[in-house]
Amino acid sequence: MKLVFESGKPVRVLGIDEVGLGPSIGPLMIVAVLLEGTGEPLYEFTLEGLKLPYGLTESKRFFRQRSLDRFQALEMAALDILSFSGGIFGSACDLLERFALRSGVPAQCRKAAQLFCPPFKLPVWTDRLPGQRVLDVLKTAGYTVLGVRIRYFTPLEWNQKRERGESYKRIVLEGFRDLLTLLPWDTAILGKVGRESRYLRFLRKAFGSARPLRESSRRSSYRLADGREVHFLQNADEQFLPVALASVIAKYFRELSMLAHSQAAGFPGPIPKGSGYRHDRGTQALEQALRKWAQEKEISPDCLFRKR
Repeated sequence: MKLVFESGKPVRVLGIDEVGLGPSIGPLMIVAVLLEGTGEPLYEFTLEGLKLPYGLTESKRFFRQRSLDRFQALEMAALDILSFSGGIFGSACDLLERFALRSGVPAQCRKAAQLFCPPFKLPVWTDRLPGQRVLDVLKTAGYTVLGVRIRYFTPLEWNQKRERGESYKRIVLEGFRDLLTLLPWDTAILGKVGRESRYLRFLRKAFGSARPLRESSRRSSYRLADGREVHFLQNADEQFLPVALASVIAKYFRELSMLAHSQAAGFPGPIPKGSGYRHDRGTQALEQALRKWAQEKEISPDCLFRKR
């Protein structure tokens, strides 16, 4: 069975991306955005030709620069997208819990809860809430945001899985599975996990039946028994609209968490002290300060730092 995408008939495309797989500090964020439009998903749900504000077209590449103006653009973009569900109000923690599959942190890490569900009043980096410039562009182009869901892994959850022998890939795929089985989609487009090209076993375990259409380093595509298709693509966030939107939301919530880490460690700057990646000098200073803070607060290092 194959789903046929008729001209003008609405189709629901789910985009999923992860942010924060490599860092030693902070959560792993996985976000799904469900978008409705028309046409063949791999050809009609791309970034090509769209003039999105706030640097969204460049997604991770644009927001890689760690300057206040980029954090302001990131916040405007993320809050704009999330306003599809109604007003933006309350704290960053309130907003995260509105879309997260699971709320809260493990009981043994309660003293560090504010690091992963930051109580910051919104907006954090800008002096006003955005309008709906992104949503307006999407509407004009024929797209509607139907849903957003978030699955995040705290360092403790990550460490427990690693101690059980679970690989990076398996942890990320668990997050993908949770989101894939939650939202109603016709086609799903996901970022590849590292250089992995085979996902058939994962899909069969999640959905019972699937067959490969194509498996390569750049693209791995599958069809489920009900006709729905799942595509894993290299750099999907740089090519496909729903994945780019998911990537921006994931990065926003991760950076809010990193800001909370920085402030807890005594760095009052307006942006996070470090990215969380070990090669980053700011991260090295942040880790030293966080270890001292955790010791003073009697918080286990496993609540703050991810093991390899």
